Amino acid sequence: MEENSINFGKSQSVPIEERRRTEEYSALITDKNGLKEYSESFGVDFTKMEGQKVLDIGSGKSEKFSKEAAKIGVRVFSMSTAGDLRYHGKSAEFLKDWQGRTVVGRVQQMPFTDNTFDYEVALNSVPYYLPLEENEYRMFFSEVIRTLKSGGRAYISPIFGDNLRGGIISREFVTTVLGEFSDRCTFVIDESPNSGDQEGKEYRLVLTKK
Repeated sequence: MEENSINFGKSQSVPIEERRRTEEYSALITDKNGLKEYSESFGVDFTKMEGQKVLDIGSGKSEKFSKEAAKIGVRVFSMSTAGDLRYHGKSAEFLKDWQGRTVVGRVQQMPFTDNTFDYEVALNSVPYYLPLEENEYRMFFSEVIRTLKSGGRAYISPIFGDNLRGGIISREFVTTVLGEFSDRCTFVIDESPNSGDQEGKEYRLVLTKK
């Protein structure tokens, strides 16, 4: 995908400097997250996903998770987001594509066909990049549902938090948007398994496609 084909967009809800800081924070911590961090954050045993197709949304520069997951037979497809590109200089050159399954894309318009993945995961990524607008979240959730297989499941952590982007994103905000897709999915929002390690509580979303 060519760099100029990506619409980076702008959010009017938060100052540009604050958005830049949250993206930098996310890019830094995402690069450090491997299989252990993903398992603890989602409360998921990835050893049970051998042979399954998993999409890692906001995989970061190192793709540490996909490399470690490959060792236990999990097929991870990595997608770096526009936020990653902004932090790394709006260039896709840093993507080494070690496994031939790495792409650059927008979560509001993911470059995958319908019913592709058994699981989708997003750790410390989406809420840091996505503009704080209802329609942006609507497009994101729609794309997650579209690209999941029937019965497929998405884990997003955090989806919101007490101190995440000033606490602007709330349970009410997320449930209101997801309520529009009640005919296509079910979802649960609960406290992230490792929330106690954070300043303030963080929450994860587990979405299952019907």
